[in-house]
Amino acid sequence: MKVDWLKPVLPVFQHVIDTAQQEEWLGHKIRIATAESLIVTKLVAFRRQDQLDIENLLAANQGQLDLDLVRCEMEPIAELDDPRLVQFEEMVNQFYSES
Repeated sequence: MKVDWLKPVLPVFQHVIDTAQQEEWLGHKIRIATAESLIVTKLVAFRRQDQLDIENLLAANQGQLDLDLVRCEMEPIAELDDPRLVQFEEMVNQFYSES
């Protein structure tokens, strides 16, 4: 099993760690990032696989995500016209339903 280990180089990554939810897995307590935090980390990197992952997270969590939190977390990193945020909004329109 592949596990992503996150070292908080950017302040946004520290927030991902701070908001991670504790779960039990194979008898051990582990912390798992929220879907919103995963989207933020993937927006930072924004490789093709990250873009696909964002689309999948949006589709799988329709109506359940705090997208304003994602936008707020990205404010210190990217301007509103940043291509990553522009494409994110297009993904939201295409893959996410607020209902």
